[in-house]
Formats: sequence, C-alpha cells, structure tokens
Amino acid sequence: MKKLRFENNLEFYNEFSYETLPKLLKESRKFDFIFIDGDHRFDGIFLDFFYSDLLLMNGGYFLLHDTWLRSTQYLIKYIEKNRKNYYRLKTPLKNLCLFHKLGNYNRSWLHFKEFITLKSYFTFHSKIWISTHSNNPIIKLLYLLKR
Repeated sequence: MKKLRFENNLEFYNEFSYETLPKLLKESRKFDFIFIDGDHRFDGIFLDFFYSDLLLMNGGYFLLHDTWLRSTQYLIKYIEKNRKNYYRLKTPLKNLCLFHKLGNYNRSWLHFKEFITLKSYFTFHSKIWISTHSNNPIIKLLYLLKR
C-alpha cells in the first residue's frame, strides 16, 4: 500500500467485521470502496454485505474475495436477483467480484426473489469435483483444450 501511496486512504480494522461495521455505522461513516475478505460462512458474508451496503456511498464499489466458495456465490446471486441498485462489473481476476452501487433502492418489505438455483448448485459441485479430481485424465484433457 505504501508503494501505491494508498496508506492515507486505507483503513484496516484487525477485528471481526460484525463488531466493526456496526460501530462505523453508528459513527455515520461513509466509504467509497469496501473490500470484504472475512467470515466465509453465508451468515457472516451476508451480514458483511448488509452493513457494507449501509456504509457505502452511492457510486461506491463493493469487492468480494473468494468467489469460488459457495457462500460467496450465493451472496453474489442474492445481490444480482434482489438488489437492482448494484451493477456487477467484470474483473480480470476470477476470484474477485466487483459491484458498483448505483444508488439507493427502495424495496417493498415483502420483496424477495429466489436466488438459489439448480444451476448454482451444480456449478458449485462440478467445480469441487474438478478441483478434487485434477489428476483425472479427462480433467487434464479438458484443461488442455481450454488453453
């Protein structure tokens, strides 16, 4: 961060996000960029998004790490299906997911769109199978063909 001269623009909190994020909200803090790489369980990552959304300025960016994890994939699907005020941007790194907050989104308190799909279930399990069977000749062939 020092080499990039970001040290004055970066705040790092060495504590759990479920402790830090509510404090920042209570202080009426706002951020233009939030990077989440913490608790990888769905309830934890969902809570991170919930508070980050309240802390993020309109026009700000929300970056997720470890997109190969099922919990992160579910959060991404939740945002895409239920939060029309977020636009997903393409990144060159497959392990990151970047969202741009376009503005506030006033939803009905009854609003909810299903985000867990059969496709997401099979996508996750196929990735796990491939990663645990990397010595399989068929997987090696598919990898070579992909190049």
